[in-house]
Amino acid sequence: MRTRDEAGNYSALSAPVTVTTGAVAACAVDHRVLSQWNTGTQVELTVRNTGPEPIDGWTLSWATPGDSELVAVWGAELVEQLDGVVTVRNPAYDPVILPDETHVIGYLANAPGYAPTGFVLNGVSCLSN
Repeated sequence: MRTRDEAGNYSALSAPVTVTTGAVAACAVDHRVLSQWNTGTQVELTVRNTGPEPIDGWTLSWATPGDSELVAVWGAELVEQLDGVVTVRNPAYDPVILPDETHVIGYLANAPGYAPTGFVLNGVSCLSN
């Protein structure tokens, strides 16, 4: 950058400046309770790629309420459940989510009123309902 003083003299060029911003959410997750009973809940997650590039290979994590656990998962592979955080990854048969496309994950949890929060896809927070 170069500046000019009141007399019209130019300054020496300044050194280049690098600016780094945080990752921008390229995903949105919608969760719906499909069914619930006194000992469990069936939930559907719809993961949408809101970015301009395909997501090729993904891991999704979210916080679980209390000490609830998933007892069945479909549309994803369960990686782990630890300290109130669930992590799943893409199924081998469907690793890519194209821009503006969705992938549906379903699961059963062992608690009624299960409401997942804090969705993170490949290390970046997602928008959620």
